[in-house]
Amino acid sequence: MIQINPDKIRVVQLTPKEQKTILEHCQSLDRDMYARIKNAGNGVLHMLEEEYAYLMELIYVEATSAITPEVRNILGHLYHRLTAGPTAQVFVEELEGYDFKSIKEVNDKLQQMMNKQNDTPDPDMGGLSPN
Repeated sequence: MIQINPDKIRVVQLTPKEQKTILEHCQSLDRDMYARIKNAGNGVLHMLEEEYAYLMELIYVEATSAITPEVRNILGHLYHRLTAGPTAQVFVEELEGYDFKSIKEVNDKLQQMMNKQNDTPDPDMGGLSPN
């Protein structure tokens, strides 16, 4: 049996500038999260859904109340980037809950999802689909 992300782990990639800004300007950051961000190799954090929600709330609050435009800009861009819902994250969320018996079943489901995505009209493309 193959399960995709059964513990709902989120992977967050921070740039060095984002890491530094969070560590220096997010005053309400708890010790555990501070240490995890500080020690995150290449800025990569693996987080449970609750931890992710905590970090997103913290970034949002700090971005909206930041005193300097530079900090507000860095945290605001980070917040929007992390909440944008890239296609890969949408696919992972769609695959969660399925019990696949083989990698072929996973690939078939992914192909079905990609076909649907490519056939769906996109308002940003004037109502055209990627196909």
